[in-house]
Amino acid sequence: MLRRTSIICLKILIGIVLLIIVGAGMSLWRVSQGPVSISFLLPYVDDILGNTSDPLRPEIDDLVVSWAGWNHAVDVRAVGIKILEQKTMLPIVQIGEASASISVDALMEGKLAPIGLKIIRPIIYVTRTTSGTLKLGIGQKAKRNEEATTEILSLMISELS
Repeated sequence: MLRRTSIICLKILIGIVLLIIVGAGMSLWRVSQGPVSISFLLPYVDDILGNTSDPLRPEIDDLVVSWAGWNHAVDVRAVGIKILEQKTMLPIVQIGEASASISVDALMEGKLAPIGLKIIRPIIYVTRTTSGTLKLGIGQKAKRNEEATTEILSLMISELS
């Protein structure tokens, strides 16, 4: 009786392990074929990024994961990024796309190790003043208001430091 129960439990365990291996293999194959949208994770990303008392709030339209093979990193791309001002909910910074590259070797060891960050298609304004100096602005607010340019850049630098 105990032997039969052990054999049944072992068969169930082997079936579960095989299902996990086949599922992981199919997932790797699908991601290697081209970009896969993982927009179902957006609410979780929004919770992580939005639960702060900062005056800025990020919004992301879509998340996409892609992988070009064992010699390349896994890329997680955020598409349609906007950083909004909390009070007015107006976009301050708009970035078309940002990509974070993650090491495959580290993932195999159970670690999350980013190896690169690319910002693709940001909206950047460069203004030359009458005195000849150049001012750099990011986003729609910078185009309308020169004082906002220094405010936005100083906020971003303080957040990164």
